[in-house]
Amino acid sequence: MPLIQPKKCNLRAVAQACGCSVATVSMALRNMGRVPIATRERITKKAAELGYVRDLEMSRLMSRARRPEQLTTREELVFLSEAPIGRTPNSKTPWLHGMFHAAKEAAHLLGYELKPLTIDRDFAAQKKLSRALWTQGIRGLLIGPVTTWSPAILALDWKHFACVELGSTLQNPSLHRVERGFYDDLLELYGYLRDLGYRRIGIALPKMRLEFMRHMPESTLLFFERNHLDMQPVLPMHLSHEWSARGLNRWLRDQKPDVLLVYEPQIPRWLAKTKTRVPRDIGVVYLSSQGGKKSGLLPDIGLMAKEAIHLLARMVEGGEWGIPRRPRSHRFRNIFCPGGTIAIHDHAQEKEN
Repeated sequence: MPLIQPKKCNLRAVAQACGCSVATVSMALRNMGRVPIATRERITKKAAELGYVRDLEMSRLMSRARRPEQLTTREELVFLSEAPIGRTPNSKTPWLHGMFHAAKEAAHLLGYELKPLTIDRDFAAQKKLSRALWTQGIRGLLIGPVTTWSPAILALDWKHFACVELGSTLQNPSLHRVERGFYDDLLELYGYLRDLGYRRIGIALPKMRLEFMRHMPESTLLFFERNHLDMQPVLPMHLSHEWSARGLNRWLRDQKPDVLLVYEPQIPRWLAKTKTRVPRDIGVVYLSSQGGKKSGLLPDIGLMAKEAIHLLARMVEGGEWGIPRRPRSHRFRNIFCPGGTIAIHDHAQEKEN
């Protein structure tokens, strides 16, 4: 005997049960700020009781149908950053500017606007921001890297939002994220340096940076050295010396690395103070290379931002709110920039001769 399929509950049935219009129910179930919070909660509860299930395909089609060509108002997503994003790059966080504008362009192509907001370290301020965003009908948050305080913890009211982290700096909560993949790139980088003749790779990164990177530079270098016995291990700077120009100078004298793996912008200034010539006296490889004369790894910000926005848009359209039970990580390879801060070393010249 064939099973009788239960009749689907539609928006009209929910509207009749709530005493509201179909448009109001539709906006409430999409968590839009034009409907008062109390009304949203009442409609959402009644829809669940009636067994309403959103038809995602129909929702996408109707969303597109409601958006005529001449309409300029778009749903807003928010990019949360640790520093203000203005018309020109901030000297302390120049990468945030490029990251935001790449994400904004990707969002615009999908029919969304992306606006920047600065997030405060204070938990009370974060809770207040949550309430303001929800009241405004913001449903999607793109979280930028948090590198100026540690531990990097955010206490937003997550249940109201679809969220994606761009980077991998948050210690809590664990969100879906789009980040740089370092494992293969670092191993290839060490191999490249070895081919150039470098044998003593020194990690000049502060402890907080290594924690943000989950100690990937150290672990990959240990693995590489174990498989290349001609490499000479160098104790990382953060294990034996203070993070300062004086500490760097003492570490260079004690450990005698022939090439440095760096991220922070202070290193070139500190080397200049000691009259160390780059790359003649020592090579420098940047994990934050911006191209040009700096040798190192450059993140493909455009590709990462596009992926993050596409992921966030899918979550918003699919109603995926709150902290995910099983966070996903989308990793992207870095771009290698030859630059001018590394050179052929004596070992490589001897090998060629």
